[in-house]
Amino acid sequence: LSEFIISENWFFKLGINNLLTKELIDSYYYIVDLDTVNHKDIYNYPAIERKTIAFVSNDIDYYTVKKRNQHIHFVDKRTCISEIMKDFYSSQFTSSYIAGNKLSSREIDVLSCLREGLSPSEVVSELGIKEKTFYTYRRYIMLKLKLNNRLFFYKNLKK
Repeated sequence: LSEFIISENWFFKLGINNLLTKELIDSYYYIVDLDTVNHKDIYNYPAIERKTIAFVSNDIDYYTVKKRNQHIHFVDKRTCISEIMKDFYSSQFTSSYIAGNKLSSREIDVLSCLREGLSPSEVVSELGIKEKTFYTYRRYIMLKLKLNNRLFFYKNLKK
């Protein structure tokens, strides 16, 4: 199996390796499974050498990683295999992940801070916003991402 497939899921590694071949992956890509890898680990792979392709299945991971690195290409895990193959073998790789709801840039900032483990007061200080503004952003993020309550929201942030 290619060492450039970063995942804790053996079936994901095996499937991608068989789909694309070890030689293709080893020559051109870092392939990351955001469902099993800590989002911070993705920044350990330099985008200069090869393309970083992140397989993603939720908006929280998508926005968190996209905010920190614009050079990552995203593939929706629900995309059919033929579409994935077309992207990998074309000269222009296009991201296939489309976020369910668009977050504003400031909402993405708040989400990223929370994902880094900052407390609400630390987010307020980091972003230079008022506490009430923070809670408004958090509420809109939860609504847009369809996370019904704070416990569920924070649980999803820890993944």
